Amino acid sequence: MPEECTITSVDELERIQDWAQGGNLSLNGAKTKEIIFRAKGRRGNSTQLPAACPGINRVEQLTALGVVVNDGMMAADHVSKLLETCTRLLYVLRVLHQHGLSSHGVLYNSYYVGLHGPAHP
Repeated sequence: MPEECTITSVDELERIQDWAQGGNLSLNGAKTKEIIFRAKGRRGNSTQLPAACPGINRVEQLTALGVVVNDGMMAADHVSKLLETCTRLLYVLRVLHQHGLSSHGVLYNSYYVGLHGPAHP
């Protein structure tokens, strides 16, 4: 929400809940997060704002559609997550290669599991 706005966060949340119910959806309060985007270089200079909506946690970073977004709109957190995933994948591939399991199917499955996690039934 913009800094100068006559609509409160609670009003906006109610509008979102009404919109969701109109589409036969529900808003999961346990998974709903609030993030306040800050101007570059102002992380330590800002005052701590009170919680806007009861029951919604404020976070400094969140993952949306596999992309890690932080309150400074920096890519470092996302790149770190990707590098961590790639490091785990390379380890798995190296161990498989050392054990002689280098067929295309094993490598493909390892790649998929490394990037996306195990498939859920």
